[in-house]
Amino acid sequence: MKAGERGFAPIIYVALISCALLASVAARGPRPEDSAISRAHASFAPKPPWAPRLDSLVDSLERSGRAGAVSVSRRGITLYKRGFGDAARDRRVRNTPETLFDIGSIPKTFTAVSIFQLRDAGKLRVSDSLGRFFPSAPPDKRGITLWQLMTHSSGLQLYIDTTGGDFELLNRDSALALAFQQPLRFPPGTREAYSNTGYTVLAAVVEQACACSFEHYVREHVFQPARMTQTFFWGDRALPRYRGLVAGGYVAGVSQGSPRTWPRTWAATGANGVASSNGDLLRFAESLRTARLLSLESQREMQTTPFRRYAAGWDAYRVDSGQVISKGGSSEFGFKSQLRRHPAEAVSIVLLFNAVTSSEDQPHQQFGPKVSEIVLGRPFVH
Repeated sequence: MKAGERGFAPIIYVALISCALLASVAARGPRPEDSAISRAHASFAPKPPWAPRLDSLVDSLERSGRAGAVSVSRRGITLYKRGFGDAARDRRVRNTPETLFDIGSIPKTFTAVSIFQLRDAGKLRVSDSLGRFFPSAPPDKRGITLWQLMTHSSGLQLYIDTTGGDFELLNRDSALALAFQQPLRFPPGTREAYSNTGYTVLAAVVEQACACSFEHYVREHVFQPARMTQTFFWGDRALPRYRGLVAGGYVAGVSQGSPRTWPRTWAATGANGVASSNGDLLRFAESLRTARLLSLESQREMQTTPFRRYAAGWDAYRVDSGQVISKGGSSEFGFKSQLRRHPAEAVSIVLLFNAVTSSEDQPHQQFGPKVSEIVLGRPFVH
């Protein structure tokens, strides 16, 4: 056999083996792993044409001294994900799309979803008043409805704690006692004013309705069905095992600590107190879009704004460019967050920050609309 013929023979042999394998697959039918491979290929998305513009924006954020991660998905397919800056400056650990961040007030959406799930299960009504769940509530609070709590129209105070921080160690009874002792800011249902206290009270309502802990309910009925495997409450024993993936907070370059060591307390329950990743928040948004967590009819009800801005768990508004459903969060520890949903386009955007330039810096509010503009090709300013 000539040299050329010897080189060609292995090719013929490999081709024959490949044909035999294909015939075998056809005969036995597809295996589960074949489907997994198909799904992996199906979820692959080429780099979108707007990615260079978003890269340029993220580069500018890092140059300014900020740090965090940005992700974009459409119909459950991730189109863009990128971390920037440091998660832990002392150890030179960089942020990635899988880094865990404190997500500020985004957990209010988990609380509102839980209330609507329990409503759909017949355990409560959003028109129920606090007197149903807490008969000893004072007269001025007894008539407050769950809908008013969810839409920040209850009149309850902004914060429930007495120290002005999120770490005051309170149990449920002491938190409720403080909420009920504080004077109302206005008669319930007459206007809107943001209230973390209202969402702590809602978490206690969840416990009354489900006869379980708030954390247990949210893990079982929100995190698990949405496949949020990188989302933890403060004080969760699993968080220390994620030491290399949990971002620390920084304000003007000064360390502010990390949610990896922050305590679980009812000063934060229902309103904040959760660490999560870009990917998990995209999965949460997609689980809502596909009605995995809650019916679309219930979600439309959630997105109703009785006054100007606040819906149940979300900020909902419409501009000339379309509808935006969003929830942001901010803490004095350098963490800023925003989950943006564009229902008509089936697009979800997550911006998480762990380092800001000053205590007044609010990059999630400043740059969230810019990311929407880049991705959708039109301005989203309200």
